[in-house]
Amino acid sequence: MEISEHFVLLSSGAKEFAATQFLTRELDASVNGNRILIGLDPEGLRHLFVPSGEFETIDTNDYKSMTVKQRELVYNDHLVNFLDLKCTDKKLNLVFERLVADIVDRLSHPKSSVGATVAQTVEDWRDLLEQAGTPIPRETILGLVGELTLLQMVSDNDPVEAIDYWHGPSGGVHDFVSPSNHAIEVKTTSSAEGDAVQITSLDQLDPSLTTKLHLAVVHVRKDPSAPSLDERIESLLALGTPRKKLLDLAAKAGYVFESGSAEGEDRYAVRSTRLWEVQNEFPGLRRSALTSGADKGVSRVRYLLSLSACGDPLSENETDQVLDGW
Repeated sequence: MEISEHFVLLSSGAKEFAATQFLTRELDASVNGNRILIGLDPEGLRHLFVPSGEFETIDTNDYKSMTVKQRELVYNDHLVNFLDLKCTDKKLNLVFERLVADIVDRLSHPKSSVGATVAQTVEDWRDLLEQAGTPIPRETILGLVGELTLLQMVSDNDPVEAIDYWHGPSGGVHDFVSPSNHAIEVKTTSSAEGDAVQITSLDQLDPSLTTKLHLAVVHVRKDPSAPSLDERIESLLALGTPRKKLLDLAAKAGYVFESGSAEGEDRYAVRSTRLWEVQNEFPGLRRSALTSGADKGVSRVRYLLSLSACGDPLSENETDQVLDGW
């Protein structure tokens, strides 16, 4: 049973209980002869109770969304030492579920003590937890809507392989790169006309860096009924996209799945997706076209590209052929 299902069952049976009590549910995993527990406190905050055997402490003073402390509880009529990991921000409940799942998995094949394993897992999740509690910028939302739209289109053939083509979140020059070095640079625009996009480097529209290069422009508009980022990710997961890879890349791109950090600002409907093949005569600035040393001392280039200067985009049939070839 998934950790999320355990919490659902626990919450469905929630009732009033004393301030010194916890409503708990056993997981299938054990440590030191005792089951690992999940729990709810009287405030409705979620807990993970890991039997620790010995007295162990973890310093989490600098964690904003959780605490870890040693707690002695009566369990099966015996006093048992537990490490109590508590999520202090209910908005992060779903992210906390994934952290709990990771801790339980690591404890099933420990490489160190219980306390050290829990501490290392929490430390590994530190940046993700802090990121999850931070509002996501509009520019990041738009970029993700566009890239997830292209990922969905590329994934129709093979979702398991397609996720490996998504290089944008990892700092790649281009957003998507196939094993044959065919690249797609994705730009998202929410302007009314959708007639210009921002280019942010001298390499994004440089076909000399790839065997073939396309520019994809995703034109979107704000729509409260459009899919959220979570729903777009869930759609990819339903296709068969590897879960961990997808969630890790989404986080690198600036969004933590199920964190609620977009706060309803992430619903954009896709009006169109257009593709252009980028060749040497395609408009734009590119490093390979500059004279030697012309970019000396230049650390950043950012400019608007008018799409009307780019000629007609590929037809729908031609676009399908390009993406089918991945």
